[in-house]
Amino acid sequence: MDTRFGAKLLKRLEKEARRVTERGETALDQTERDALTGAIGEFDLALRQRDAALLVEANARLREHEEASGKRRKKKDAGA
Repeated sequence: MDTRFGAKLLKRLEKEARRVTERGETALDQTERDALTGAIGEFDLALRQRDAALLVEANARLREHEEASGKRRKKKDAGA
């Protein structure tokens, strides 16, 4: 799941949760509302952790690429 899709899904789930809690056919009790809010919160946390992991991974790849290209430049400069 990419970041944009996850954010859109989270926004939609929050909207549906509000609709269910405010205007549902049967009223949710406090325990059910808390469970729904907790589930959405857990999804949000998982999405943020995934985003952070992707950012760390991208930065690591960038550093590897920079180090590899930096080594090549040093070799060219030393040989000249």
